[in-house]
Amino acid sequence: MYIRKRKSKWQVMVRHGGQRLSKSFVDRSSCVAWAHDMKKQLTRLSKYQSIEASLNTKLKDLIVRYQKEFSALKIDGKTEIARWNKLIRDYRWLVNLTLAELRTSDFSKFKEERVRDGNIAFNTDLTLLRHLFKKAINTWGYEIQNPTLPIEKAKRNPYGRHRHLKRSEYKLLLSGPTKYMVYFLLGRNTGLRPYSELINITWNDVDDINMVIYIRRSKTNISRKVPLTKFLLKQLLKLKNDNSLRVFDFKKYGVESYFKRFKKKHGIENLQIYDCTRRQFCFDVVQRGFSVDKISRITGHKWQTAHNMIELYSGVSSLRQLGEY
Repeated sequence: MYIRKRKSKWQVMVRHGGQRLSKSFVDRSSCVAWAHDMKKQLTRLSKYQSIEASLNTKLKDLIVRYQKEFSALKIDGKTEIARWNKLIRDYRWLVNLTLAELRTSDFSKFKEERVRDGNIAFNTDLTLLRHLFKKAINTWGYEIQNPTLPIEKAKRNPYGRHRHLKRSEYKLLLSGPTKYMVYFLLGRNTGLRPYSELINITWNDVDDINMVIYIRRSKTNISRKVPLTKFLLKQLLKLKNDNSLRVFDFKKYGVESYFKRFKKKHGIENLQIYDCTRRQFCFDVVQRGFSVDKISRITGHKWQTAHNMIELYSGVSSLRQLGEY
């Protein structure tokens, strides 16, 4: 335990078993109390999760241990744990391999599959996996080589991704259960962010007099008003339930699970929920000639992002990448 005073605050640091945690408080006594609690918790987790450093250990077992000993103690731990759980759920062929079986070629195959969800998604997972193997080698004592080191991160496209939503695919989405039909219809025609905005709309946010939806908390912490048509409002009111404050009775995993089944049923590949909602809306407003300022105001994007969006959806970025613009 190490405590020091910095300006008007006290900072405490706790080290145990290769882990290091720190936090700031207004007084020294709070530092001491927090440090003792953290040390007990780390010791308990270490004893509970103590396993033999055997090469027969599965990657899944390492992930579960990492979740409890490291992810659970981070500020954004819930998000990281959810990402680990998705990896376990969607890539069973990988996580069920033992350390003796794992090869760099397995992570090359993982890259080929994961980049379909976006380069950023893969890069984030790769960073987590590298850190997992680093802990396994340096902290838990596994005598292995890190199989993820030779894997290169996917290159980021400054203009983002665009996969055009086909008319036939859109019709299939609108033929599904009412709640999912309204979800994709509203996302496609308003450009709301599928998870942080659209899925969290409450009936208090829907103004049926002024025909707008109020987005009070967005990704950029800037509130805005999104216009509604009479048709959209009529479809939205089909979900009206006096016992529920939220418009949609499902959360992120619910719509992801439905969308995964939908794609498998209809044999659709390389399509994301964002492609069916926000990205398609942005493509439409660019094609209609909206200005950068108007696009930024409607979508909640920053000015530079809106500018890049116009270049992407108008075809300028393709010409620029080919050196013809």
